[in-house]
This record gives sequence, structure tokens and C-alpha cells, in this order.
Amino acid sequence: MPLTPHGKNIHQSLLNKAARHFSKKGYTIIKEARISGRNRIDLLAIKDSERIGIECQLTISYGIIKQKFRDYGSDLTRMLFLVPLSREAKMKNVLNIISKEEKLSKNFFDIWTENIDVGTSIRISKKTKARLDEWARKTGPFGESYDDVIRRLVHYYLNHRKVKK
Repeated sequence: MPLTPHGKNIHQSLLNKAARHFSKKGYTIIKEARISGRNRIDLLAIKDSERIGIECQLTISYGIIKQKFRDYGSDLTRMLFLVPLSREAKMKNVLNIISKEEKLSKNFFDIWTENIDVGTSIRISKKTKARLDEWARKTGPFGESYDDVIRRLVHYYLNHRKVKK
């Protein structure tokens, strides 16, 4: 789940769009569905024997996607990922790797894209990004964007700086 208000709004908007689409096609939609007692999938669309798991993925990571497949894949007929258009190529690459590893049919995974901005709201150089990445690795996951890292860095600075008298 996204950590920033902007990320949460995008996440919810994409899920609502997918829910409306599948509902109009006669699917029963279950939000935050538990599958076999495991973690919750964003949406589950069910119609007859078809079970489509739908995940909104603003951040693309092989490890995250592979874990989602392990958690839900065996109970689904298809998995659909909702991703920002700017991250479609990376998602396709990750899904192709997993499909080959797991020997899945070519139509098990599907990707829907939306032209949305999930990047940072400020311009930062490659050198600054590298420093922020390094700081984020030291302090743990930082969410959806460099904005999150900068917010956490500012929060840390304000709470840990020494006050001069």
C-alpha cells in the first residue's frame, strides 16, 4: 500500500476504475480479498470459474511481484497489474521473467496502464538521487518517491539536530 497521500489517491483511483470495469462485465468484486488465509489482494474479480486477482503496483520490484504471485497465483486464473504508464516496460520485464521461471501461460499475467505521474515533485540530480538511495537503504523502505525520502530526512533532521544556545 502506498505511503504518501498522493500515492494512496492514485492507488484508490486505479482500483475503483478496475472494480467498475469488471463489475459492468458481470464479475463479483471483492476488495482486499483474503486468498487461502494469506495476505490480502487489492481486488478479486469472480465470474463463474474465473478468478482474476488485481493488484495496483506503483512501485515495480521483482521481489514484490514474485511474492504476490507466490501468495495468490495458485488460486487465480489470471493476475492483472495496474501500473503507471511510465513503469510499464519494467513491469513487462518482471512478469516475463516470472512467467518463464514458473512456466506460466502467456495470458496468465496482464498489465493495465494509466498515464499518471508518480515521480518526485521536485527536480533532483542523479548524484542527489544516489545519496537519497543510500540514506534510504540505511533507514529502511521509504515508500513511493524521493519526496518520501526527503520528508523523512527533514523529519529526522528536525527531531535529531542539536539546538545551539
